[in-house]
Amino acid sequence: MQLCQFCGQPSVLVHVHGHYQCSVCGINALPCCDGDNCHTNEQLQASAGLLPTATTAAATTAE
Repeated sequence: MQLCQFCGQPSVLVHVHGHYQCSVCGINALPCCDGDNCHTNEQLQASAGLLPTATTAAATTAE
């Protein structure tokens, strides 16, 4: 979860018709064609703490 930039509530971004919107207020938080690439979902999940980052992955493999 992350805080919505618009309503300030903890929310999950929901993918709808090529863009991401806040699950609370429904505002388009990440417009389509706003620099998305094949790794956008992974980057969003990593920023929300749902995926290990390169730093944590390297620390895990070093142990």
